[in-house]
Amino acid sequence: MADWTDCLNFGISIAKQASEVVLSAFQQHKEVKLKSSPADLVTETDQRVEKILISAIRNRYPQHRFHSVLPRSTVGTLSTGSTTFHCRNPQHRLHSVLPRSTVGTLSTGSTLFYHVLLLEPSAQAPLCSTMFYCWNPQHRFIGEESVAAGEHLELTDSPTWIIDPIDGTVNFVHRFPFVAISIAFTVNRQTQFGIVYSCVEDKLFYAQRGGGAFLNGEPLHASGQQDISRCVVVTEIGAERDDVALSTMTSNIRRLLQLPVHGVRALGTAAVDMCQVATGGADAYYHIGMHCWDIAASAIIVQEAGGVVMDTDGSEFDMMSRRVIAASSAAVADRIAQVIQAFPCCRDDEDNCGCGATGVN
Repeated sequence: MADWTDCLNFGISIAKQASEVVLSAFQQHKEVKLKSSPADLVTETDQRVEKILISAIRNRYPQHRFHSVLPRSTVGTLSTGSTTFHCRNPQHRLHSVLPRSTVGTLSTGSTLFYHVLLLEPSAQAPLCSTMFYCWNPQHRFIGEESVAAGEHLELTDSPTWIIDPIDGTVNFVHRFPFVAISIAFTVNRQTQFGIVYSCVEDKLFYAQRGGGAFLNGEPLHASGQQDISRCVVVTEIGAERDDVALSTMTSNIRRLLQLPVHGVRALGTAAVDMCQVATGGADAYYHIGMHCWDIAASAIIVQEAGGVVMDTDGSEFDMMSRRVIAASSAAVADRIAQVIQAFPCCRDDEDNCGCGATGVN
């Protein structure tokens, strides 16, 4: 398994640096623009923080290219697109490169290795060599404000940073003290680590796959609550204002209260909301209409704290579906899935769907 600890530590450092920009602007007057609804806001600080984060990551991890592990002075080459492979033995020539999906890979750090086939000059059948060549794919970005500006959203197998520069922009505009920088990192479409920095509170939530979840360096553990009637549930109204979305959201809250549950809470930032499940302070969180950058980081934080994350229909969690339940236990998550309903909402990776849902802002 590749070790992405260096990327995690760097993500934490730049989140803290970027938070200084957020905090310096927190008490100041903001120039506010509307995006898709009167509750979907953006400020110059959102855009500035995203640019700072992406620029820092690109400087630290510039566009990678293919590198041979064999000496560059060797003879014989095979080029495939932007990739050039070099052959060690001048009596052999390179025949083909087996696809990664066919033969698998070896991983060392952030390096993936391809297996290469060779042909001897007189042979007709390829011989499997013991040579491997490494691939360092380009790091990609999915940022809330970049997508809002028209950038295509696509989650691929490449290392991808998913960034929400200010989760809780409405809070930020009104100086309501729950504002977070959220950074997730995926490889092969699987989240490797997540960082949520609640700037005003100075609370740093983070988790790495297989390494546990932490708040300011202290381990996090979900409550483990199994009984829905003893739960505090967190959710958000979000930025949706059409009749179907509003009626569905309010009906969901009513159904939960009638189960009953101890209470329903909302902090105005999906990332921080979801992290409350990881702390054990809340027992569940659900939402329809948020975006991948709202919950990608906090999802792995909940999972590494021992919680459960799934789709609102009870299926496997898919960050692009814009539906999520995070809970202290499978029993609680399943009970919420039985009660709540989802309004129509297109996927994050679906182009030109015309969906009016805009998530938390």
